[in-house]
Amino acid sequence: MHHSVIGNPSPRVRNAALGAILLAACGIPFPPPDRSDEVRVPWVLSGAEDKRLEISVMTMGADCQQFTDVDVYELDQSVEIRAWVEELPADGCYAARLYNPVTVTLAAPLSDRTLLGCIEVSPPHDTRESCAEIVDL
Repeated sequence: MHHSVIGNPSPRVRNAALGAILLAACGIPFPPPDRSDEVRVPWVLSGAEDKRLEISVMTMGADCQQFTDVDVYELDQSVEIRAWVEELPADGCYAARLYNPVTVTLAAPLSDRTLLGCIEVSPPHDTRESCAEIVDL
């Protein structure tokens, strides 16, 4: 039987604490939000100024999907934005693509960091070279 002494944590406790510190240092929320009841959807960049990004989150109609939130992961070289929706019961669902405007405020300006996460559909019907390309809807 192994007993940990206060001030000398077990390897498992040290590793868990180190993992939490590293995730927090990388800008990744700990623990990550539970999105098991949600679906990830694509978005397009519709404006950018300093720390503020304007994105349009694509959903398949107000009767089909309800926009819930975005997750933002900032690193030194990149920013990843993931958009999420809740699937609604299919009764009377009319699948018309809608664009939901969302403002994302970053901790630091986007600058020359790579912007990731905009396309999450299969197959992607999108011709953009980069998520940083501003799309006029």
